[in-house]
Amino acid sequence: MQQRLEAVAADLARAEAVLAGHGGQLTELWALRQEADRLRAHAVSIRYRAGRDVNAPVTYYNGPGSGPGRRITPARAAGSTVLALAIVAAAIVGYRWYGDRTAAQNVAAQRQGEKAVDAQTAPFQVVVEGPDQHRGVVWALALDQELTKAQENALAPFTSKDLAAVQSYLAELHPRLLPWDDVPGVDVDTKDPGLKALLKRETGGEGMVGGDTYRLHFTTDRSSSVTIENIGVSDVSCKPSTAISSVEAPPAGEAPVPGVFLSLADPPGTPAVEVDDHGQAISANYFAHHKVDLGRFTTPGDIELQVGGVQGQLCSWRFQVDYLTADGERLSEKVDNHGRPFTVESLPRQLKQLVKYDLGGATDPAHWADCAVEPTRC
Repeated sequence: MQQRLEAVAADLARAEAVLAGHGGQLTELWALRQEADRLRAHAVSIRYRAGRDVNAPVTYYNGPGSGPGRRITPARAAGSTVLALAIVAAAIVGYRWYGDRTAAQNVAAQRQGEKAVDAQTAPFQVVVEGPDQHRGVVWALALDQELTKAQENALAPFTSKDLAAVQSYLAELHPRLLPWDDVPGVDVDTKDPGLKALLKRETGGEGMVGGDTYRLHFTTDRSSSVTIENIGVSDVSCKPSTAISSVEAPPAGEAPVPGVFLSLADPPGTPAVEVDDHGQAISANYFAHHKVDLGRFTTPGDIELQVGGVQGQLCSWRFQVDYLTADGERLSEKVDNHGRPFTVESLPRQLKQLVKYDLGGATDPAHWADCAVEPTRC
């Protein structure tokens, strides 16, 4: 018996070494282990019975599921393997389900946190650059008093290219640089109802004139999207200009305007005009076709527009920005000039004095002409 036990134990050790990692040979391994356990139990039972009556009843217990009629068969071994694999698979599926659920909960919590932060964050920031003070050889200065003859004669060394020098020379008169952009042109044969209305406003004596150019640079700190749907003017207020004199370097032709034009001569809420590179109006409602999208994964939005003034008036206003949030809310914000309104001035139709730079011709030199003295030069 002892020899058989030792042989089975040796076979078991050899089988475990050979069959490690080979699930298909588990039947042999488990059968050998079961027989070894049975022999060990039988040997212990014999040693115990050697000191007692051999006829005393003996009860064998080799653990649950062992004993007569419960030998490991290939079918039972295969069933055990399938059960083990099912348990492992269930564990993997459960782990993945738990991981996915946890990830979904984390994403939901993150989005909820972003919404809370967005609620405390301004919908957008805007930096306004302007009015555009760049001038080439076309410019105009407004003065609240007339030039003396001596001051007028002292302009002789300057040309239309010397704006900064002229401003410096007239500094004690507090000259104000005026906008020189023109209103957009409209084809008189246009069939577009909106452009026909614009043409009527321009020619109807409503005082519509060109104005200053501004660049609006939009950004947002929100994680959700914000869409700028419209830009207009609000809080418009005008009063007569105090200018009585002007020094000008006029253009030889019309000057172009930026791509968007708003007029303070129009009632607030009038759509902005879309203008091409040649200064011609191509649409009476720019923002019907253009939006500015802000938010995650978008670049900052820039837009350049001109705000035209009213003939003979000094006007103030604020920009009104209409926007759409990611939740579908339509809201408005006003944008001003660091707490003050923006302003634009236009000269009265009649001035006491107008001095213009005349380019001259083949027989006469360029010079500054007083329009009251040389009306043909003006």
